Amino acid sequence: MARPRQPTTRRRVSKRSTDQRLLDTAEALFARRGLEGVSLREISAAAGSANSVAVQYHFGTKQGLVEAIFERRLTEIDGRRAELLNQAKRDGSLNDPRAMVAIMLRPTFEQQDSDGYHTYAAFLMRLYQGGSDDPRRLFSHLTPLTDYINEHLRSLLPTQPRRLFNTRIFAGSLMFLSMLVAKDMRQRHTLQSVDDDVFFAECVNLVLSCLCAPVLPEVEAALPDFGERDVVVNEPDPSKRS
Repeated sequence: MARPRQPTTRRRVSKRSTDQRLLDTAEALFARRGLEGVSLREISAAAGSANSVAVQYHFGTKQGLVEAIFERRLTEIDGRRAELLNQAKRDGSLNDPRAMVAIMLRPTFEQQDSDGYHTYAAFLMRLYQGGSDDPRRLFSHLTPLTDYINEHLRSLLPTQPRRLFNTRIFAGSLMFLSMLVAKDMRQRHTLQSVDDDVFFAECVNLVLSCLCAPVLPEVEAALPDFGERDVVVNEPDPSKRS
């Protein structure tokens, strides 16, 4: 009796390849023109698919496509942060604020397309420019290390109200993403690129400066008193990572 046909390895690889090509194309187009400025058919065509409804077949809806972009990127980012955090433990830099900022930023810096451009950073900036709150909060379950690193970093910096620290973290994130987008624009227009190590060191320096800036008395007085207590966020158990 003939065995039931099973999906071949080649087919599974082909589907993954198609998924990745659609995600890469969608991310780049969304980065340039926003979510509303790009149709699913256009994404399919730009990805080289002969099927005009390829996106619907693989991801269902535009929302499903956007969620897949975040799931791919954030899973990679959190995994890389885990590697860097373990390295910091080994080399004794866990209590160095600069090292912790670098751990937060480097995985996003390393998210580049095949041409070396930071399309994920540009994608995020386009969402912010469209009036979205930080969309990554919807996928915080994919980045369990983020809260842990933020709390540890806050413990290493001069005392400041939690609300102000969170505001500065968000502002530093926007500044970092803007720097990545500006770097790519300059490279496209002038064909000149800044040394990656030098550029990243400057990004870390500026974000750390933002976090460590003195708190003006009038700013501190204007912040609501929430009766804040220290929040303890334990490091996620790697064995429970999905």
